[in-house]
Amino acid sequence: MAFDIINDVESCGIMIRKKMKNMKPIDWMLITIVILLPISLVLHKFKMYDNDLWYLLSEGRYILHNGVYHIDPLSMHEGLDIVVQNWLSAVIFWIVYSICGSKGILATIFITNIVISYLLYKICMLISDKNKMLSILVTLFADINIVLYYGVSRPQIFSFVIMLLLIYLLELYIKKNDTKYLRFIPLLSLLWINLHASLWLYLVLIMIPYIIDSFKNEKLMLQGYRTKPLVITLVVSILIALINPYGYKAMTFIFNSYGDKFMHSCIWELHPFSFDNMVCINFFGVIALTMLLYLYFRKGTIRVRYICLYFGTLILGMNTVKAFSHFLIVAIFPLALLLKDIFPREFKKNTLKREKISNIIMAILTIATIGFTIYIYCHVYEKLDYKNSGAEAVDSIEMFAKDYPATVYTSFDDGGYISFRGYKPYIDPRAEVYLKKNNHKADIYKEFYTFESGEIDIDEFTEKYNFDFIFIRKKDRLYKEESINNYFIIYDDAETGYKVYARNNIIDDDVRELIIEEYEKSKKKDEQN
Repeated sequence: MAFDIINDVESCGIMIRKKMKNMKPIDWMLITIVILLPISLVLHKFKMYDNDLWYLLSEGRYILHNGVYHIDPLSMHEGLDIVVQNWLSAVIFWIVYSICGSKGILATIFITNIVISYLLYKICMLISDKNKMLSILVTLFADINIVLYYGVSRPQIFSFVIMLLLIYLLELYIKKNDTKYLRFIPLLSLLWINLHASLWLYLVLIMIPYIIDSFKNEKLMLQGYRTKPLVITLVVSILIALINPYGYKAMTFIFNSYGDKFMHSCIWELHPFSFDNMVCINFFGVIALTMLLYLYFRKGTIRVRYICLYFGTLILGMNTVKAFSHFLIVAIFPLALLLKDIFPREFKKNTLKREKISNIIMAILTIATIGFTIYIYCHVYEKLDYKNSGAEAVDSIEMFAKDYPATVYTSFDDGGYISFRGYKPYIDPRAEVYLKKNNHKADIYKEFYTFESGEIDIDEFTEKYNFDFIFIRKKDRLYKEESINNYFIIYDDAETGYKVYARNNIIDDDVRELIIEEYEKSKKKDEQN
């Protein structure tokens, strides 16, 4: 079987090289636009690291040095059971960051998006019977939406690639009636469970509609193709997914990661669909457009598997904004099938003038896209080595931190960066780690939520944990306090909105008094100015 896969890969490489030799200038222009336009959008929005990147880097660094772990070593809490469901992604991000820094992380997003664009295009070409212009338009429409909202340094970018590879292999199996394409799916399952286990279940959810559509039934509009190979592939893929450091716990991770009311109320991307924000308004436009096209062009072309994928991911997207990424992946590419007879496949011989005009327009668009990308890159180049806006605040901790890893109270958003800098945060963006049903010890996320909402007394809370440092910013409850018992302030920057307190006994009394005195002087000076 291994030799068969190697031979398939080699033949695929030969085929790609032949196609590249036969490509026309307009083909290269189209490819340039599809690749560079989404990249320009990534550059435009890349003003800061995604919040989750910091804890991913911490996880990857720890795993490379110490191996995969089952008890959380990053937070200040002891004995928390953990499933690092994205351990392989974290390792990849850390290797890239340690070698190439910020630009390496950005390049990773670029490369995965190029692969996403390519796979979308190949799927569209396959189901539209090689309608090139239509495939380009559908790919751009889908990919731009994906990039704008989900093109970030998270494991989901690897999941998008695997998801599209899965669909492409399934469509090839149907189109060519050849089971060799199904051989790669168990390998995708193995990669997916280790790269991003929380989305691995989508392999099952995507394959089920394809199995349903494999039964022949004209009244139900089922297409009909060989079912048995699909079922065998699904069973093998499920079994092979057990090859991961956490076994079945990784496969069922998603069931323990969502549903907590405190998480859903506090984390924006877990909110249900709402017209209160522009993101959901944009998604509504995508939903309305695709649904109208589905309904209008459904006769004779729509497939049951596409309907199942469309409404299945739509329901998930209505429950959490985060899940709309899966809707964008699976609900837009079927438009290439629905519209394939509307868009002309090629120019006829008697329309050479129109072809020349089209080529000129494409050349202008290509030059404009290249120019726009270069301009955006030059505009943000200095920001590509961007440090977290709380970096200076953490620097102040380094002046007082002892040899052991200091414990730091921090909010949900900032904990990942604290961990990245080598300290032990109270909480960080790994929300599921702090749920009792996962860590089997304490509902830390609930405690954090109730503390920030004012239901827990400040002195009682700080005495319970005896933090070495308190790291806060404007949106945090403690930021409004003039002082905190048993703590003195060591950093306060109104511009970045960060404050840092140190515990009184962390340094000598004389030094502490000197710091307090200097702080009071600087505060009075600022007030006078």
